[in-house]
Amino acid sequence: MKSSSRSSFHHLFLAILALAFFWYQPATAGVNASHPRIWLDAGTLNRLKANVAANTPEWQALKSWCDSHIGDNMPDYYQGLDWQRYMLNYALAYRVTGNAAYAQEAIIYLRALTYDAGGGYGSGIIGNGQGGASSITHDSGYGARSYGMSLPVGRDWLDGAPGLTSTLIRDINTRLDEWITWVFTSPDAFSPHDPTDNYYAGFFSMVYTAAIGLSGDPGYQPAWLTRAETMWSTEVLPLINGLFDGGEWQEGWNYGHWAVREYLLYPTALASGTDLNNHWKETNWHEDLVRSQLHILYPSLDYVSDNGSWSGDTKGDPRDGTLRFLASFTPVSPTLKGIAQWGANHMQAETSEELWENFLFANPGITEIQPTSANMGGLHYGMKGHGMARGDEWTNTMATYVDVIGGLQENDQGEYNLGEVKIGSRGEILLVDADTWQWESEFANILTITGDHYHAPYQENDTPDVTFNASGIAHKFAYFLSDRLEQAYDFDYSNYVDGGAPSASSYRREVAFLPPDHIIVLDNIKPTTTANRVTLQWHFAERPTVSGDLVSISRGAAKLFLRALGTAFSITVHDASAERSSSIPPLDVHRVELEQVNGSTDLQLFSVFQAADSSAGQMDPVAEISSTTGNMKGINIDAENTALVAMFSRSTALQKELIYNPPHTQTVTRHLLAGMEPGIYEVYVNNSLYLANLGTGENNTLYFETGTGTSFHVAKSGELQLLFSSDFE
Repeated sequence: MKSSSRSSFHHLFLAILALAFFWYQPATAGVNASHPRIWLDAGTLNRLKANVAANTPEWQALKSWCDSHIGDNMPDYYQGLDWQRYMLNYALAYRVTGNAAYAQEAIIYLRALTYDAGGGYGSGIIGNGQGGASSITHDSGYGARSYGMSLPVGRDWLDGAPGLTSTLIRDINTRLDEWITWVFTSPDAFSPHDPTDNYYAGFFSMVYTAAIGLSGDPGYQPAWLTRAETMWSTEVLPLINGLFDGGEWQEGWNYGHWAVREYLLYPTALASGTDLNNHWKETNWHEDLVRSQLHILYPSLDYVSDNGSWSGDTKGDPRDGTLRFLASFTPVSPTLKGIAQWGANHMQAETSEELWENFLFANPGITEIQPTSANMGGLHYGMKGHGMARGDEWTNTMATYVDVIGGLQENDQGEYNLGEVKIGSRGEILLVDADTWQWESEFANILTITGDHYHAPYQENDTPDVTFNASGIAHKFAYFLSDRLEQAYDFDYSNYVDGGAPSASSYRREVAFLPPDHIIVLDNIKPTTTANRVTLQWHFAERPTVSGDLVSISRGAAKLFLRALGTAFSITVHDASAERSSSIPPLDVHRVELEQVNGSTDLQLFSVFQAADSSAGQMDPVAEISSTTGNMKGINIDAENTALVAMFSRSTALQKELIYNPPHTQTVTRHLLAGMEPGIYEVYVNNSLYLANLGTGENNTLYFETGTGTSFHVAKSGELQLLFSSDFE
């Protein structure tokens, strides 16, 4: 009997031990054994608890919301996003306070995300039981960003909370296994290997939060961590160090802010929840993002450039959460931390991040640093496919701002908006793209060409070799060059051949910004036949007034003038050719079309803009000029007390000598020459040496200033050939 009793007890003990092993498996090697792991390391938790004690505004907002929404049993209206908001708000509040009431609410929504179907593809009522394996399969996997990310983070942050039962933990792991398997095996999942898409960002966040937050749970799959590492190393990292180098992001400001955080919160989670390589040393994207976020912010601080992409129905709404995240969680330099804090504190954000994000990212211990041309690397900035410049320092909220889209990303409509230009000044947006919902060239400030290419007269997407470069000197000039744009007008759809139906043999767009207020856009294009007509289209934020060849609008404290030169144009204004239905503030967009009157196969078309105070009565005098040998053309502007001259090469060949005679007698002349051979130059004014040892800058530009002169001769040192020509006699 005793032997039998011992044997029974022994078997019972082994059964209990086996069950314990099933429920409490050790965490994957390298992953912390204890929770929380995802983003909430000891230092972050101490900061958040200190913010609770200090009753910071972010904590007040989160606590007030949590206290007022207890017992809501909130229905979900779209794919789990409402339940996600409730769950993460309450879970974070519980983690920093230990308040069981917050945990109880968080568990309600965590269970709903695990078992129920949210709005859009289900009733959205808690307890409907319609969810499960199919929850993220709707809309090609869109719900991975809500259901898929929420379950691992909720389970991690609520560890030890009443109601987080072993059964719920098991089912959460089962659900993640079902969802991750579906994403990477079903042909219905959208873009599971394309990190330029917001769907991919959702899939990535689901995989790595599961890999780190669920390690050690029953049903956990070690392959999740392997997949997260593979996605980072083979897809995310090549993107952020390649196409997104410099701080670019995908699909404009609406998805961009969120996707940035989903990607960089992976190294953050590795640092907070594992002792594995956190990958921060593999990229500088986080540092570039601080700079780019401050450069894409209009001087008025209430708009950002939307990059002409799929961006929602408002004009570039700034969001401070990205900068607060970059300051608080990424290893950027102390200066960039301070600059990020300044940007977050001063931008005029109309749309707030989620309350849990505001509280998590806010770090009042970081001292803000005012961005300047010195610590920001200048007043212009260039990324791959996107450039911008401001006319003055960040303290001047009325400065003029120029935004140029290189457009290296493909859109859903098969069209591009390469070379698009937008302008703001005096706190207003003035020259805009017509519609952010449609990233189509029909609504962009770009040139159109009739002809046989597929999207004629608009641009199209097969443009692999288009180049974009930005350069400048603070307070002097900014220059943007989009080259080989003819590829946007050449697709032969009937034979499906790229380059099979060229409407132009060459096309480049050059944009010169001469602060404080003048912008020159040169479209240098060679249509393949005289029958292929060119139209410049510009979209204004108010209905323009046309007087002869002068176009102007007034908006608030600003006025914008436009004068086009280079050929004869017919000018047409289209009222509300495309409208933003709910912009901030509302815009009534009007298109101005400047249609080429006479056919030509060699065109240099100038669009000269001037921003001014609304009280300005007229545009500064503008004249087209050519070099005496015809190798360069340009624009002379008689601004107040200063003449502005910008000269451009007529061909793709770089120039090394020119003579030009601008029609002005100003005491100071500012010169920008674009398309010059790299090297050292000499400048002669009225046949006398004025400057020597003048070196070219980036993007083959040459900038200098002179006094009064009627004739200017610029030549590469040692290669003077025209000095004694009749042009100087």
